[in-house]
Amino acid sequence: MRVGEFSGGASGAVSRCPFPGNLRELRHLAKKAKLVLAVAEPLLKYCHAQPHTELAMLDHTEIQDVSGIRVAIIDDAKTIRMMMSHTLKQMGCEVETAEDGYQGLALLRRFKPDIVFLDITMPELDGYQTCSLIRHAEDTRDLPVVLLSSSDGIFDIARGQARGANAHVSKIPPDAVLRQLIHEHTRAHEAG
Repeated sequence: MRVGEFSGGASGAVSRCPFPGNLRELRHLAKKAKLVLAVAEPLLKYCHAQPHTELAMLDHTEIQDVSGIRVAIIDDAKTIRMMMSHTLKQMGCEVETAEDGYQGLALLRRFKPDIVFLDITMPELDGYQTCSLIRHAEDTRDLPVVLLSSSDGIFDIARGQARGANAHVSKIPPDAVLRQLIHEHTRAHEAG
């Protein structure tokens, strides 16, 4: 009998469990799976309820005017900084960049942006830590923060939300998504 095959009935043949461990290990894994599901289910509901998905933003035919908006980009990747900066300047935004969280915090105090795009994965002071520091500083606590990530994982999104991020977007966002995020979060910020 091969693993994964079962036989039963009155013949008394013993079946082999397709699980390579013992029953105790199987129960332990089942408990872990329940825990993961308990955490993942609310996160999935949150993600599906958010109107900020890239595809939803691309459906807008109206082009929002974002000229004059001051945008900070904090990312350790020079290519990302240059590409986003070029795109945003073409839209009429004023753009300043920083290559790490420490430089970014100094930039925010000097430049006073209307919105910041912040990379999650940076050396020394990562995006989550930088976002927390932005939220705890008196002069930047209400600044809209959009996290940049190479993944759209629900745990990245949830962790960013827990640190105070307003949105999460994949690197490098399409022009329409950038425009929509800037328009939406700076207009809400101005109204607040």
